[in-house]
Amino acid sequence: MPNKRKPTTKPPTKSKKKVVKPLSKRKNTKLKAPKHIVTQICGLNDPFCKHSIGAKYLDNSNTRSLPYTTHTRANLLTQGTGQGAVFIVPSYVYSGFNNYTTLVTNTATFTTARTASGNPTNVTHCRIVTCGLILRNVVSPLSSSGMVRIRIFYGSGGNLTTVDTLSYNCDDYFDIPLQNCKETVIILKRVDDTAQEFKYLSDLDGTSAPFAGNCGFCSVLISVDGAPVSTSVLDFELFTNVEIKLSDNDTLAQIQTPTPPYQLITASAAKVVSSSASSIFSTGIKAASLAIERFAMSSVENLLNESPMMLLGL
Repeated sequence: MPNKRKPTTKPPTKSKKKVVKPLSKRKNTKLKAPKHIVTQICGLNDPFCKHSIGAKYLDNSNTRSLPYTTHTRANLLTQGTGQGAVFIVPSYVYSGFNNYTTLVTNTATFTTARTASGNPTNVTHCRIVTCGLILRNVVSPLSSSGMVRIRIFYGSGGNLTTVDTLSYNCDDYFDIPLQNCKETVIILKRVDDTAQEFKYLSDLDGTSAPFAGNCGFCSVLISVDGAPVSTSVLDFELFTNVEIKLSDNDTLAQIQTPTPPYQLITASAAKVVSSSASSIFSTGIKAASLAIERFAMSSVENLLNESPMMLLGL
C-alpha cells in the first residue's frame, strides 16, 4: 500500500529579493547641531539673547577679563523741518549716540561731543562682544507721518562727519514708514577680526561718533524726514555686551576669569552667522532671536556633515 504520510521537510523557498528603499523613505542620518554649541553661537551674535550676558570670545590667549553689559536709552528729536538724525557707534568709553549738529536739505553734520558713559573706571582694555539697537515709534498714530531711514556703514566713521541721509551709498540700508516702526531691531555686526582684539581705552576716546576709534563693529545712521516738527519721534534702546580688563590695583581684578576654551566648530559657525545673517528685523526681538538661532543651527549642521571631526576640534 502506498505511504500516505506527508513529507516532514518543507520544500525549498525562493529567496526574497532585497528591496532598496527610495531616498525619500530612507532614515535621515544627518547630524544634528548640539544645543550647547548653538547657545554659545547665539550668545556671540545675538545681543538680545539671554546667553549673551556674560558671553566671551573663544580664543587661546587665556586672557583674564570681566564681562560687562550696558543698556542705554535715547530719543530722536526732530527740528523745525520735520527731519532728525542720529549717528550710532558702539563704545564703552562714551555714549553710543551722537545727535546731529546741523541738518539742512537731508545733509546731516555730526560734530557734537558725546557724553561719557559712566561705566566702571580703572579699566585699561575692552572689546565689544555683541551690540544691538531697538527702535520704537513714540508718536500717536494720527501723527505718525514720515519715513525712518537706516544706513549701515562697515568702514571707519572718520569720513562720515557729513552724511547724505537719503543716499544709498552704504553697506546696508532699510527704509520703513514711521507708523510701522513699532519694534525695529538692528544687530550691529563685526566688521573684521579686530573686534576680538582688546583695545586701549585711550585709543577709543573720540568724543564725536564719526571720529571714534575703530572698535571692529559697524556704525549706524538713523534719520527721519516728513515727521512731526520739534517732537521726539523715536525711542532707542542700545544693548552692548563687552569684555573689560581692569588695572592690577583694582580689587575687582581678582574676579576676572579666563576666556572659554577654543572650539573650532563654535568659532567657525559663529563667524558664518556674523557675516551672513541679516542685520535688520522689522518684526521685533523675538523674530530676530529666532532667525539668529535657526541660522546658527543650520551653520553648525552644515559644518558637522561636511566634516564630523570638527566636533572634536580636528
